[in-house]
Formats: sequence, structure tokens, C-alpha cells
Amino acid sequence: MDTVAKDQEQSTDEESINENKSYASKRGEFQIWESPKMTPPAVFEDIQDVDPAKIAKSFEFSALSDRFGYEETQNKISDLVKASASGTSSTVLIWQNSPGG
Repeated sequence: MDTVAKDQEQSTDEESINENKSYASKRGEFQIWESPKMTPPAVFEDIQDVDPAKIAKSFEFSALSDRFGYEETQNKISDLVKASASGTSSTVLIWQNSPGG
């Protein structure tokens, strides 16, 4: 009976702890982290002369290249990036250095 009483007592202690704590992270205590500054969007006119090869090297486009030609595909990717860059900002706010955050 002693074991049953200890189990019930331990269970009651765990319940009261759980009532006060809704979530406990495996990574430790919660800490407020100040978000880094966002990069300002590119100015449309400032990026129009950037070499399409420099822009396209960040993309995997071999399937498109096989179908439409390397230079044509590279230029279209460059045009797409240039057109959308003026409305794009970035930050490392949700950056995770490891799988667990």
C-alpha cells in the first residue's frame, strides 16, 4: 500500500506543477530575443544593371534550361528577381542554426 500512496502523492504533485506550467520546452527556459533589423528592400533602379548570371547562380534551373535554353532561362530568372526585389525585405528572425532551433 505504501507504493500506491507514494504514486498517488507523486501524481498529485505533477498535476499541480502542470497546472502552473502550460508548456516546458526541451531546450530550456523561454527567453525574449530581440529581432535583428530587417534589410531594406532593393531600389528597383539600382538593380537593373546586375549581371543575370550573378542573380541566377542562386537557383537550380537545369530542367528549365534543358527545355528553354540556358541563357534564356537565366535571363527570365534574373527578370523575376529584379521585378520582385523592390518589395522584398529579409531578416534572420526565424533563423535556426540547428534542427531544434
